[in-house]
Amino acid sequence: MGIHKTLLIFGLAVVTFAQDIATNADAFMQQQKQFSGTVLIAKEGKVVFEKAYGMANYEWSISNTTDTKFRLGSVTKQFGAAAILKLEEQGKL
Repeated sequence: MGIHKTLLIFGLAVVTFAQDIATNADAFMQQQKQFSGTVLIAKEGKVVFEKAYGMANYEWSISNTTDTKFRLGSVTKQFGAAAILKLEEQGKL
């Protein structure tokens, strides 16, 4: 088997793997009736799945898109605190 045929087969396997991830992720998310947001799955720096679910605004019946801007509020504070503690443990502060 030549190198080009091997690369083609490997490339098809990677594409099939990515399609399986996307199919499974979408099927799972379709079952999550109360989820409203965007899902992104990446493997080795390449996006293999990205899709928006639910509503961005229920009052105006506006659906989420992959470009919807979400307000984070205080959701990220614990991640910042954990990062600071890790840096302190490593002596980097």
